[in-house]
Amino acid sequence: MYYVRMLSLYLAILYRLNVVVSRGMMCGGRPVPECIEHQSYAKIAQTAERLESTLLKYSERMSVRSLEKLQLKKLNRILRSASQTPFWRDKTDPESVLFRGARAMIDISALPILAREDVRVGFTSGSLVNPNIPVARRVLVRTSGSTGEPLSFYLDSILVPGRRAAFRRFIRWFSLGKPALVVKAIGAIPLGFVNFEGALFYWLRNDRDINISLADFFVYVRSLLRKTKLPIIIDTFPSNILRLTRIFEEARFDTSRVLGFIPGGETLLPGEREYLEQKFQLRASGKYVSTEFEVIGQECGESPQHAYHVNAEYFYVEIVDTAGNPVPRGNTGRVVITSLDQEVMPFLRYDTGDVGRWVEDSCPCGRTLPLLVVEGRHSHLINLPNGRAFTQFNIISVFFYPMFVSVIRQFQVIHEKPSEFVMKIVPHSTITEDVSRELQTQLVKLMGSGVSIKIQVVENISYTARGKRMGYVSNF
Repeated sequence: MYYVRMLSLYLAILYRLNVVVSRGMMCGGRPVPECIEHQSYAKIAQTAERLESTLLKYSERMSVRSLEKLQLKKLNRILRSASQTPFWRDKTDPESVLFRGARAMIDISALPILAREDVRVGFTSGSLVNPNIPVARRVLVRTSGSTGEPLSFYLDSILVPGRRAAFRRFIRWFSLGKPALVVKAIGAIPLGFVNFEGALFYWLRNDRDINISLADFFVYVRSLLRKTKLPIIIDTFPSNILRLTRIFEEARFDTSRVLGFIPGGETLLPGEREYLEQKFQLRASGKYVSTEFEVIGQECGESPQHAYHVNAEYFYVEIVDTAGNPVPRGNTGRVVITSLDQEVMPFLRYDTGDVGRWVEDSCPCGRTLPLLVVEGRHSHLINLPNGRAFTQFNIISVFFYPMFVSVIRQFQVIHEKPSEFVMKIVPHSTITEDVSRELQTQLVKLMGSGVSIKIQVVENISYTARGKRMGYVSNF
């Protein structure tokens, strides 16, 4: 009982401090770069972040029961915030968990799923926005994510200390607690990472060839290492990592002070991790991120399945079926996430578009945070007429067999018709008949009989505006 009271008190203090911190970052519905920071904001935010980080060091080894009590405390505050929005009031009846509160985290499963289209409409109409939260706390975000469909919504500036603390946790795991400098080489600065101590931002311009931008980034990294004694960690899209390491190799760059890579925004494909470790002696630990939530979970480096430890202090994650009902642990389903801190525009049971499953075994690292494997997007589940079913990543993984990695520079899987695929390949030099034949053999083995597979050698495969790869494209 004493422990529960102390935890409740600590959370209450953190919440009030985060409210105070948010007053120093005035956004008023503008994007992150246009937010106005009060002169004292940086120091107060740093204090809040340190308190959050203290909690995270303790809570990552909490019992499941204790962790749920922490989540439940936050959930009921978010439910109260959601009950002030027209969208959620119209979606639920007066006796629902939204108004009476939750006694257990599973109670939230009675609420409807929040779809991407709901967010789009709710933002435009204002029906998903809590009118009682100060307008100054609204941070405008626009994204198309992996869907190619533009989406706008508001984040809450109260999220900043928690976002920083969660990212700091990941760096602590990656660097084994030693000081390190993180360089985020991405296309936009997420909320919480402006003036973030220990992290630098490098804007990867993609108005030109992405390889030119990466060459410029390499020059930046090399000059940075001359100015600091700290080892660095590079945070970027997985599709940039192999291209960047080839630049390292061509320049005969000493990577001894590069601890490794944090891939995010895409899935680290099978074979890439091993290739980096064997060829360059560089580690790679992935993180599960989205524009809506930032770092949802991260690898500890010890899970045999490379699963993500979910930051359960900030998110409640469910794996559900097509009807929104929980699936048995270990089974694959849709990944649905509730933010436990986002009050401005509550994201309750938000359908991420991802497919995943819980790992039932405990992690060798000893941390008790739940383990999640993300297998792809449910829009990319592939069901063939011959009865076989798999995700895009099962196909893409074939390209990372050792004999293909060394000769194929880029690739793209195009699903033309239910039983027809085109495999676009950009080789390092030339593709031999033996390699082409073996690739065809491995793909047929995966997909089964009755499937047409055409291998097409091309000079270039375009990337998206943000420099991300499209490894799989469906044309029907």
